[in-house]
Amino acid sequence: MSRFSGMLVCVVLMMCFGIFFGIELATKGMERIHGPAPATLQPGAAVQPPPVTQAPPPAAGNGQTPVSAKGQGGENAATAAQPKPQPQPLTTDSGVNRVGNQIGDMLQSVAHGTIRTVVSLLDSIVN
Repeated sequence: MSRFSGMLVCVVLMMCFGIFFGIELATKGMERIHGPAPATLQPGAAVQPPPVTQAPPPAAGNGQTPVSAKGQGGENAATAAQPKPQPQPLTTDSGVNRVGNQIGDMLQSVAHGTIRTVVSLLDSIVN
């Protein structure tokens, strides 16, 4: 095997190692944030969170159901069945979000430039 072929094989092996190592790191990071994916989950399918159930209101100390201000016990059940309001997402970007977005954009451009450099180096080696 010539020296050129040996170097080409080494470069390809290093690239394969880097790709698979990066995928492994990304998978571990996602599992750390979102938890492990269920085995029955199809690739690309969205994960639905489990439904949230409300606990029943605590009973009064004498074993009777609590009575509302108007004196009707049935009205309490109707108000307990209403869903709680969901918090609204923030409309303003905080400084941390802006810095994180800028760092993400910078890393994306660095990765794009690195990929272009590696492809041009491999193209110059092959041609």
